[in-house]
Amino acid sequence: MPNNNSIINLGNIGEPARVLIEKISDAIAGLYRPYQIRRIAEAEAEAEKIKATTEIEISEIQRRALKRFLSEEAKKQNNMETITEKAIGMLSESSNPTNII
Repeated sequence: MPNNNSIINLGNIGEPARVLIEKISDAIAGLYRPYQIRRIAEAEAEAEKIKATTEIEISEIQRRALKRFLSEEAKKQNNMETITEKAIGMLSESSNPTNII
């Protein structure tokens, strides 16, 4: 059954016309393919730059957080050691371990 949805009835030249249009379309696509490949490559490279920059920024934040964490933990450790030294100095031979809170 013929397709009657077409606006233009090409009759017997319909198939050759379709093939011609496809060939022209392929030729035009071939001309613009290198341009499209470059555009895609540039977009992907830009995305990689953005990703790398973000990772550097995150690394910088993590480095600062680690530095802060180590500084805080060093202060806590120093406090514990100072308290332990003072407590040891307060012990005597008669100290009872069960009375230590």
